[in-house]
Amino acid sequence: MKKILFVCTGNTCRSPMAQGLCQKYISENALVGQFGCASAGLDVKKGARISENALIVMNEIGVDMSSHRAKMVTAEMMQEADCVFTMSSTHKNMLEALFPKDANKIRVLGHPIFDPYGQNLEFYRFSRDSLKDKVYTAMDEFREDLARQKALEEEEQHKAELFGGIYGRYY
Repeated sequence: MKKILFVCTGNTCRSPMAQGLCQKYISENALVGQFGCASAGLDVKKGARISENALIVMNEIGVDMSSHRAKMVTAEMMQEADCVFTMSSTHKNMLEALFPKDANKIRVLGHPIFDPYGQNLEFYRFSRDSLKDKVYTAMDEFREDLARQKALEEEEQHKAELFGGIYGRYY
């Protein structure tokens, strides 16, 4: 299973909304069991609930985030993730500094992803809709990258079998 991690600051608005949208994408595209996702933050009040307005706007599109609790990003999360999407270049830079071994899998989800924390419902809806576009596009691109990688690996395997068999006869 390929694992996606979304990271923001407090893990109460943007990254949990991105996680919920990713779960929706996975379900809509019949990818359950092939992909999984989670979210975390860089400056977290551990166990904090998703913000009330984020909960409301996600419920509006049929995504229940009521069980979400904020988590601090950990080395284990970073190691297990196949791809890490941040909400800003600042988040990306911080993760690269904290987890240099995982820098190659960290990407900024897109610009701008405004932090809706403390804003009204309309702003949260705007953020949710912006995130949906970016998460769905990123997931499409990630799946395409995986398909290209798999095709290259299969081609290399085929060449190894073909040429290994030929060369093997002469040694």
